[in-house]
Amino acid sequence: MRTRAEPQKDNQSSRASVDDEVLPTDEIARLAALRRQQQASVAQDSNIVQGALEEAQLITWPRPQKAALDTVLVLFIVAGSGALLFGMNVLLAELSEWWYHLA
Repeated sequence: MRTRAEPQKDNQSSRASVDDEVLPTDEIARLAALRRQQQASVAQDSNIVQGALEEAQLITWPRPQKAALDTVLVLFIVAGSGALLFGMNVLLAELSEWWYHLA
């Protein structure tokens, strides 16, 4: 039989690798249940769009600074890859031109 302290120890070790801004799993579940209770009393029939909006509100979104940093990182990686491929294309075109003009 598990005691209340054991799951907390498991949660603490699993949270060590996660960002500090992320809520614990039990807190997220509690907030989701509370939101569902509140919204169930407001609207009994929900459609697909409303369900999608509810689920989007439950997502733990990154901070704006982290999102901007990730966006800049992706842009630099794409630009660097494009520049590298363009350089290889130019080099191979020059080698091809040199090779076929020798023959």
